[in-house]
Amino acid sequence: MVDYLGQFEVGDQWGGYMAAHPLDVDNFNNTNRVNNEIKYTSKTIGGITFGGAYSLGGVAGNVSRNQIWSIGANYANDPLLAGVGYLNVRNPSVSFYGNGGSAAATPAGVPGSNFGASPVISGYASAHTLQVIGAGGAYSFGPATFGIT
Repeated sequence: MVDYLGQFEVGDQWGGYMAAHPLDVDNFNNTNRVNNEIKYTSKTIGGITFGGAYSLGGVAGNVSRNQIWSIGANYANDPLLAGVGYLNVRNPSVSFYGNGGSAAATPAGVPGSNFGASPVISGYASAHTLQVIGAGGAYSFGPATFGIT
């Protein structure tokens, strides 16, 4: 998501965290840490680059618990840029929004939760899986560039 769609997101370009999607729930602005990640990025062929990432869950004997995986692709051939991505996060309260990997998934605002009291993301405190699908693009007209995510 970060590599292939972050370049089209205003928060990454010039707006900072204030212009990111609410609390960067989709991680376009790269505010959430991914532990134990294995990542692959292809060479660029004909303007197309693709890649994927897999984060080991960190639970001995259970490789699918707290795992994170993502795939994406990018096309870059002036004046057109385009990108797509998919993110799948198991147990997001622990594996994605928390850095320690051991906090309990409890309701937002309750001790043990990795979420604050924000109603924007409080529903993710007990979610089994977070899935994000995104697409973005930009087109340049001389010195001006227009884009969307």
